[in-house]
Amino acid sequence: MTFNVILAKFFPFFLLISLYAIYQNLFGYTQVELNWIKSGLGQVSEVGYFIRDDIRPISFLAGTPELTIFFCLYFLYFYRRKSFLGCIFCLSMMFVSGSRGVIVAFWVASFLMYFKARFWHRGSYEVLALVSLVINAGVYFLLTIVGPAVALLFPEKRLFVFGTFNARIETLLAFYENNKNVNFMLPTASAEIVYDNSYLSIVSMFTIFGLPIFLYYCLKASKDQKSFFAISLFLGYAFYADVIYSYYAMFLIFVCAFSRNYSARVY
Repeated sequence: MTFNVILAKFFPFFLLISLYAIYQNLFGYTQVELNWIKSGLGQVSEVGYFIRDDIRPISFLAGTPELTIFFCLYFLYFYRRKSFLGCIFCLSMMFVSGSRGVIVAFWVASFLMYFKARFWHRGSYEVLALVSLVINAGVYFLLTIVGPAVALLFPEKRLFVFGTFNARIETLLAFYENNKNVNFMLPTASAEIVYDNSYLSIVSMFTIFGLPIFLYYCLKASKDQKSFFAISLFLGYAFYADVIYSYYAMFLIFVCAFSRNYSARVY
């Protein structure tokens, strides 16, 4: 099936997931969900679900990032169908779910899609994906540097929490300390070390030589607008999370990247 057909058939679930995300945002989690969060059995601790006094809605999905990616895909679906209201609704729901890394990656991908459609008609999507990687890297390091200062200006906002920005700096320092003795040329991965950054994790597992190979195949997968959007979303969000370990997030990205773009013609 094509990308549009898949999302069209799933539309009733889109409405259900959206309504329940809004319910969680307004009324909080149910008792069953609270019991699960407080049990400590999930990958995210209880603190991760309650930042400031805000709720991080997850609806029926595995977590906040997956929910935000879900709305990103439906934004592309509505964009391709030229549904202005659908796009506005998905944008609103992205901020309701509030996964900052996904939102940043989404804006980069959207800007580059607009740029290609407006000014670079003959440009390659593979090159555009490389541009996306560079821009996302620049944004990541910019947020890492200025993020803590921004967080101090907006202490009450969940999207600007000092701790998470400061953690990026601590992550980079920890990665350097763990790998400097082997010059990034030997695997140093450990189950006890989590970087919340897919690129750092790949280097720690496959050394500095494995990262270019990984990126090469990512860029090669960017063949058209749809696959570019998915790959760009992945390349951007990979700076903020070990997304390669998330089956549900990667499944959503793969649906967008590798589903058929158009139906095959029958002669």
